[in-house]
Amino acid sequence: MATRETRDRDVLHDDAAGRYELWLDDELVGVADYVDRDGALAFVHTEILPGRRNEGLAARLVRAALEDVVASGRRFVPVCPYVVAYVGRHPEIAGPRPSASSPEASA
Repeated sequence: MATRETRDRDVLHDDAAGRYELWLDDELVGVADYVDRDGALAFVHTEILPGRRNEGLAARLVRAALEDVVASGRRFVPVCPYVVAYVGRHPEIAGPRPSASSPEASA
């Protein structure tokens, strides 16, 4: 099965689709898309349903996704402006990360 839970039971990792999904009450309310670039997951887009914005759901989704990546021993590259801002506000998100401008990130 390509989809699995993260530490946040409402956030699923759909490896086949290259994204993390936030589900609430059987409704897909948000996605964080990534591209695998030589083993580093480059987060390129984050979106929350318009009717569910301003509830802190993007932060919840991104935190769960990044924690899952770090826990798996992989690296992440914040490319999406929201993920870049989130990482800037939450330096406790650990793990080695190539910069978005490094050759590894742009491969």
